[in-house]
Amino acid sequence: MINLEKSNLKGADLSGAHMSKANLKGSFMRHILLKRAALNRANLEDADLEAATLDNAILEEANLSGCALQLASLRGANLRYAKLKNANLQGAHLENADLEHADLENALLYDVHFDGANLLDANLRGTSLKETDLLHILRYAKNWDKARFSDHFQERLETLRLITGL
Repeated sequence: MINLEKSNLKGADLSGAHMSKANLKGSFMRHILLKRAALNRANLEDADLEAATLDNAILEEANLSGCALQLASLRGANLRYAKLKNANLQGAHLENADLEHADLENALLYDVHFDGANLLDANLRGTSLKETDLLHILRYAKNWDKARFSDHFQERLETLRLITGL
């Protein structure tokens, strides 16, 4: 198992790296390139991945709880069963990402791009969303109706769906 806990990997290019089950807890990884990297079951808890590029990365069952992922690019990433509790994804790009069964409880999701993202059985309870973000999810995300929102947001989504006809 790779142990890089609390490492400084700022700006590194680890595209295509095989880092399954790696321990990257608390690592400083701003602007890192991890395109197509295999990070399934990796521990990235509390890592700083601001403006990181993780396009098409495999993060299945990875622990990203408490991660700073502002402005990160996760286009086409596999985040099935990933833990993203309390993560900050403000402004992140999750276009075509697979978030099936992902746990995003209490995550900050302002201005996240969910176009084509799969939210089947994703836990979005307690997330911070704006009205515009809800409308964006309704218009562009797949399986949003099967995601789990807090009751307050679920009611707002249903209202928006009725108003917009989506």
